[in-house]
Amino acid sequence: RWKKFCMSDYSIKSRILMISVVPLCVTMLALSSLFLWNRVNDIDNALRDRGQAMAAHLASASEYGVFSGNLTSLKQLLDAAILEPDIIEVSIAGFGNDVMVSSLSPAYYDEMRHEEVRMGLVTFEAQIYQPSTEVSDTLLEQIDELDVNDVRSRLTPIGNVMVTLSKRRSIE
Repeated sequence: RWKKFCMSDYSIKSRILMISVVPLCVTMLALSSLFLWNRVNDIDNALRDRGQAMAAHLASASEYGVFSGNLTSLKQLLDAAILEPDIIEVSIAGFGNDVMVSSLSPAYYDEMRHEEVRMGLVTFEAQIYQPSTEVSDTLLEQIDELDVNDVRSRLTPIGNVMVTLSKRRSIE
């Protein structure tokens, strides 16, 4: 019933066509897959960079609010940040990692009940350091990369910011 596949059953024109088209199709499929894989990685890297930058920015912007316990200014900061696309939740924790303020995007209230939505979330965290009150000449000078780590090690962490982003817009 099943006839064994044999190239001699085809004409020379068909054989040449198969010999040239099949490798071309395989190569096109491989290149398309590689291109798609690279694009997905680029999108994931851009989302990661954006999330880290947002967390760091919010951490520096919330230093005084956490230090002084000004919940009103922190809530205003979070309400402005939550309007950004892809942001699901932003929270600021103070001394002892107690959450001081938190904000959830209204666009995601209903969707957060679904497990598949929660699996597509990425959370980024940045520490909040006690604001410096001393004036130093080193602040005016250019700081080397090693000096930045040295300065940061002398600061006292007083809390952290957590930013949760959705990969949904990246996938679509």
